[in-house]
Amino acid sequence: MGLAIMDRSDEEGGTGGYVPDVERLLLDYYRARGWDRETGKPTAEHLRRLGLEDIARDLWGSV
Repeated sequence: MGLAIMDRSDEEGGTGGYVPDVERLLLDYYRARGWDRETGKPTAEHLRRLGLEDIARDLWGSV
């Protein structure tokens, strides 16, 4: 995913030795935003909650 810089840690400083679980953080972020993890598009359900049924149909087909 191009996040190689996040797979290592500095040994110094307040977070020395800590490497965040970037994949889990991204999954949580996408879920919180109502986005589909595979496509990066807003989910049809999220768009419907926002009253954007027409956009949901455009992005996802008949939903």
